[in-house]
Amino acid sequence: MKEQQKSLAAMLFIMLVLATLNSCGRGVVEVENVSYEPRVSIEGFLSPGKRVSGIRLFRNFKLDQDLREQTPLLDPLKTTATITDESNGRVYTLSYRTPPNLLDIGNYYYEYTGNDLNIEYGGSYTLEVRTEIDGTPIRASSTTTVPLAGFKIAGVNYDSLQYRQKINGETVNFILDIDRSPGTTYYLASILSLTDDYDSFVGTSPFDKMSREEFEKEKDRFVFNTFWIQNTPEEAGRSIMNLFWFQFHFYGRYRVIVYAADKNYREFMQTYSRVQEIDGNFHEARFNIEGQGVGVFGSVIADTLYLKVTE
Repeated sequence: MKEQQKSLAAMLFIMLVLATLNSCGRGVVEVENVSYEPRVSIEGFLSPGKRVSGIRLFRNFKLDQDLREQTPLLDPLKTTATITDESNGRVYTLSYRTPPNLLDIGNYYYEYTGNDLNIEYGGSYTLEVRTEIDGTPIRASSTTTVPLAGFKIAGVNYDSLQYRQKINGETVNFILDIDRSPGTTYYLASILSLTDDYDSFVGTSPFDKMSREEFEKEKDRFVFNTFWIQNTPEEAGRSIMNLFWFQFHFYGRYRVIVYAADKNYREFMQTYSRVQEIDGNFHEARFNIEGQGVGVFGSVIADTLYLKVTE
């Protein structure tokens, strides 16, 4: 989920900025910090049968603050993070992990290092964060319910296709069959190209006139793409996911991870990019976080397959 986390980090940065905006009517932003409130940014996911790890906690900042003098990291000496198993009320304290490279901001996170916390299908778990920002005590919490067992990628129509290949005169796409998790109506595909060099870049795409220099600046947005289906039937059964050619920008192999997502992740993904009303007013995305927090704490079931695009 590393590439997905990079994308989410960018989303959460935008959320933190929007949390400081005070605007109305025509969407004019007054950078006066009159509405600034310290908040904690949360990014974390649970998966059944896996360790609790990668819980990223950051802080917001004022719009006019000099970021060269400000870290987005919380003070670990003033921060506690716990997971509560709602089935029995037991509380597990998370440990703080510092990366070998101290400048690698994305790899500071909280995790549970013991062996007695088991994330179960259908289980509910609450993350609670207590910290201090600018001398203000902060508390935020969020509860996720893990999707039920049953989800998997059941198959794919082709594991290899020529780019925009035609069969019987019709362009064909990769089509995944997925077995649904009961009660889950949102499934997200993370599509990662395992080749990312300029020579493998698809020359017949809308970007075929891009120079090598331009490509290097924009490469990240071509390497990683997402796509989701929603409002699927709630009962167990089978659905299809079409992966369209505008999500493939290189010749070579691709890793596709499909996630059956809980309510928290679904609502965040459905709303994070729609934060301005027609009249110009801004509103927050659906965070499902109580207290002084923004971001997402959710749970997913994941399954993976590999595809190939040839010339």
